[in-house]
Amino acid sequence: MIDGVILPIIGLSNADYRGFVVTRTRTRLPLLPDTLRARLSGAIVLASLLLFLIVFGATRIATAAFTRSTVAHDARRTLVTARAILDAQAEVLDSYVVGYTEWDEFYAHTLRPDPAFTSSELDPWLRERSGADDVLWMNAAGTTIFSYGDASDLDALTTLARRSAEPSAGPVLLPSGLAIASVRPIVGDPPGQKPAGWLAVVRRVDLDQLAQTLGVDARFEAVSERVGGEGSLGSVAGFASAASWIRGDAFEARGTLVGLYGRPAGTLVLSEPLRGDPVLASWTFPLAMGLVSLLVGLAFGTALSRTVARPLETTLAVLRDEGLRAVRGEPPAELELDDPALPSEFRELTQTVHDLVQLLSVRERELAQATDQALAAEQALRTVLDESAEAKMLVQRGIVEVANPAFATCVGRPLGLILRKPLEELLGAMDIASPEGEPLTPAELIERALENDVVVRCNAPEHGERWMEVRADTTAAPDAFVLSARDVTEQYRLEKLRSEIISLVSHDLRAPLTVLSGYVQMLERDTTEEQRSRIVASMRESTERMRSLVEDLLDSARAQQALAPSVVEPVDLVTLATNVAQATRVAFGRDVAVLARTQVEAAGDAKRLRQALDNLVVNAIKHTRPDAEIRIVIDRSGKMATLAVEDTGPGVPPEAREAVFDRFAQLGEESGGVGLGLYIVRTIAETHGGRAYVEDAPGGGARFVVELPLASKPRQTRSAQSAPDDSSSA
Repeated sequence: MIDGVILPIIGLSNADYRGFVVTRTRTRLPLLPDTLRARLSGAIVLASLLLFLIVFGATRIATAAFTRSTVAHDARRTLVTARAILDAQAEVLDSYVVGYTEWDEFYAHTLRPDPAFTSSELDPWLRERSGADDVLWMNAAGTTIFSYGDASDLDALTTLARRSAEPSAGPVLLPSGLAIASVRPIVGDPPGQKPAGWLAVVRRVDLDQLAQTLGVDARFEAVSERVGGEGSLGSVAGFASAASWIRGDAFEARGTLVGLYGRPAGTLVLSEPLRGDPVLASWTFPLAMGLVSLLVGLAFGTALSRTVARPLETTLAVLRDEGLRAVRGEPPAELELDDPALPSEFRELTQTVHDLVQLLSVRERELAQATDQALAAEQALRTVLDESAEAKMLVQRGIVEVANPAFATCVGRPLGLILRKPLEELLGAMDIASPEGEPLTPAELIERALENDVVVRCNAPEHGERWMEVRADTTAAPDAFVLSARDVTEQYRLEKLRSEIISLVSHDLRAPLTVLSGYVQMLERDTTEEQRSRIVASMRESTERMRSLVEDLLDSARAQQALAPSVVEPVDLVTLATNVAQATRVAFGRDVAVLARTQVEAAGDAKRLRQALDNLVVNAIKHTRPDAEIRIVIDRSGKMATLAVEDTGPGVPPEAREAVFDRFAQLGEESGGVGLGLYIVRTIAETHGGRAYVEDAPGGGARFVVELPLASKPRQTRSAQSAPDDSSSA
């Protein structure tokens, strides 16, 4: 019936309302009554039954707890009484033993045994008066002076007595069963003397007499395991552990006795019938209390149902009429609530709904305008985000809620596979590190970005290595922030190149300038013709070095344009290698062998290929001794021509074979140069469609290889026709 009030608020017509009611009726649970009064009656009955179960269960639990408490109290009392009886028997027995162990004459006969003394004093007096079943008298060396009783019990007493020099009396577990024992060292009078031996007296426990004294059933189990669990009695004096259980109409108390020297002495089991009928106590009283609570609950519920149902029916009738008038577009009717039994809360509810219906039309128009504005703002924001070059996303509670296409490109996934995904999962697919090389987890990256803008290196299979400037800004929403990332790879590369060039200019070009400045000062002074010639030659050498450094620097700065082939034509690699070998002999005075395993032509620019081969030969000269062998090897591998320079120098470590071709890379300070030669070689090889790499030479040393595409139409050159097939040398 409340549907008639809710439907106008969401803007349904009469037809929609009827269809909605039919749908609700169709999905209603068949077990629920149709009327409110019937549902209240059913709820009251169920609540009364629940109250019955609660009261019955609580009363039964309380009764059971009281029974267990009473049983535990009786069990503890019975165990304490049993222990007191055993302790009293032990004290009586110990009173006989202490008289002998502190007797000077007995002390002397322990040191020097006398059979006459034993037969006249010990045997008839101690054994008969104390009622002992076992008697053991031995000296300090462990030799038995006198013994009486079961042999296995005497062996146990011997072991027990020799373990401690302290007197002890109490229960003990012997092979023959539970007994009361008194074990004392023989010290004479005064007792400060050194023990001369031990006297042990044992009297077995009469369980029947103990049970009769206590008025219970008693038995003994020769086990010393701890008892406990649900019925544990906690700490009971004289027992290592104790517990009680209800066995039918009786309770059972079990306690592990503490015997001589604190050793367990077996388990004492005592049984006693329960007082009263346990079945009657645990069922009759709880059932009676439950029935009383059931009757009270039904009576109270019936009265409550009558009080609540009538005002609800009146209020719902008024609300139904108001809702139907609002759906039909009619103005609200005047409220007439003349029922004096209607509570004030229901009157207030009805008046509130009446006022809400009046404001509904105004709120609907305002809501439509706000919705149109929100859609327009959302569309504008989406346009701005989609057109932004920066990668942007909104993250809330670790989940990406909004992202633009730039971010999808950054992580290498379609935009549809990014939304509603954890940010840690998306960033975890990339290797993220700080400029210093420190690996960063997604959580560490976000923490740093929230404090300041941070530049990181991102490496992903989709786009390779990139440098990104990341920042994070918090939003008004809880646990949400906006993450922005800008690609600064080119900026970072240019900045790094600028720093490297500045370092190069400040270090490698300063030395030749210093040398030239010194030579100029020398020329200003009077010098001989021979000195002037040497100075001019040195200045020319320094100038040439500066020119070479500047050219290498310019080539590396515009490597892709300056080192690319200006013309592509067949180049005879044998002729090229022979010319380089001859020039090396003139410039450096070093012989370079040329080994042509095949006659081959490569497609490229002869000038650039000559520059690459010159750099490889100069590199080999720098890293080998003056008498070391250097050779140029020309070969063919599939559709590629290979041009290799082999030396017998120290070689290149495997871990440095990729980095050695980087810009400004040097294997050692003693090599000289600025580390651009091999970088230029690799750039020339790649711009020609090939590659450059280094490996171990066959005879030791390094083998630098340049692979180049074969010329489409090889031509026979004069040098190739005249050179032998296997090798030629320059």
